[in-house]
Amino acid sequence: MSVVRARYESSGWTVEDVSNHRPYDLVCHRGTAHLHVEVKGLSGLPTRVHLTANEVEHARSCPHAVLAVVSGIEITQSTPPGTAGGSLDVYDPWRVEDEHLRATEYSYSLTRETQPLDCPACGSGRTAPLFLGLPDLEAEELGRRGEVFFGGDVLLPELIEADRGCLTCRHIWRSPYG
Repeated sequence: MSVVRARYESSGWTVEDVSNHRPYDLVCHRGTAHLHVEVKGLSGLPTRVHLTANEVEHARSCPHAVLAVVSGIEITQSTPPGTAGGSLDVYDPWRVEDEHLRATEYSYSLTRETQPLDCPACGSGRTAPLFLGLPDLEAEELGRRGEVFFGGDVLLPELIEADRGCLTCRHIWRSPYG
């Protein structure tokens, strides 16, 4: 960020690092004007940068958004490792366009419903949520499809804490999501 900071400070801007609590890295002020600058550093050519969802959302909603890309950065072999050099390209104003975005990562919630759990006794992946009590017609259909494990209509001490059953070996246990 030092290359970008130096560029703005040499042009009369006051620069503040806000990267720890904002979806951009620098706020630059000069008179009544202000900019929100997102800084990206690359060791190679400036062909693609990775953006977080918050960075994209902010750039789309802020008329003062700027993207500063420092490319061709060299990593120095000092202790701690540092950086040297680089060429600066500034996109001002920065307008995020959908055709230039590509999803490269998703966040997937792991819950009892989305993450099948292997049986701790036999290792089978054929497990299902535990159903206790007398099943009605809907529960019976879920059982035929392997979507529930019938634990019976008698409450045994080991069933009270259990929430999952194995359709292969009939083992019951409490899952981490229970």
